[in-house]
Amino acid sequence: MKRAFSTVSLHLAEDARIRCFTYPAESDDAPILAVDLPAFSLSLTSRGPGVEPGDIDTAWRLLEAVTRYTAEIERLYALRGASPDRARDSAA
Repeated sequence: MKRAFSTVSLHLAEDARIRCFTYPAESDDAPILAVDLPAFSLSLTSRGPGVEPGDIDTAWRLLEAVTRYTAEIERLYALRGASPDRARDSAA
């Protein structure tokens, strides 16, 4: 049996909005991570109602990947002779 396969590429720029939506503690709804671009939206959430141990593992893998991505972006920016702190300050 073949598995489904798809690829989505997002080219993030300053107009990208990245947000996390959470719900009250008594809710069984999982958080939603949203990436919104002018012509595209992406939402990430768990498989179903409630959160399971596998969802926690996935969230940690996502954090690790975003941390590596951030470090690489800052490294490449610094190679141009700019300070990552300056970029963060100018974006605020």
